[in-house]
Amino acid sequence: METPKINRRSFIGTGLTAVAGATVGKALAQEPPREEPMTKSNDELPFNPHTYDAMPTRSFGKTGFKVGILSLGGQATIEKEGTEKESEEIIHRALDLGVNYIDTAASYGRGRSQLNIGRVMKTRRSQVWLSSKTHRTSYEESMRLLEESLTNLQTDHLDT
Repeated sequence: METPKINRRSFIGTGLTAVAGATVGKALAQEPPREEPMTKSNDELPFNPHTYDAMPTRSFGKTGFKVGILSLGGQATIEKEGTEKESEEIIHRALDLGVNYIDTAASYGRGRSQLNIGRVMKTRRSQVWLSSKTHRTSYEESMRLLEESLTNLQTDHLDT
């Protein structure tokens, strides 16, 4: 019988999947019963109806927002050129699975990450806490980059 070949990518992917599963499983096992509301209670805060059934949540500082313990970062697949359709599918799937926090930056993929996220935010902005970062150091440059980010993300505001 021939031994299956394992390449580095599949080895790392399997390892990361196992670690994520163990971490989430442990968090779920330790989580007390949730008392979060199952319906939107504050029109000012984002609300994803899938979050509370999908995963434990934590208070996001003193904002009153309950953020799921898993989030979506805007790097990797979401920033690569030529993967717009796949990136949108990843973002939609994450939201469908209960993710309610997305983090990105203008520098990810030279803005491609924000463009990909923006196409989804056009229809699902009210479901996520949207955060972005700047790599600029001056106030003027940061404000210019913020305006560009708002345009690319197809939103009128960021949550942080």
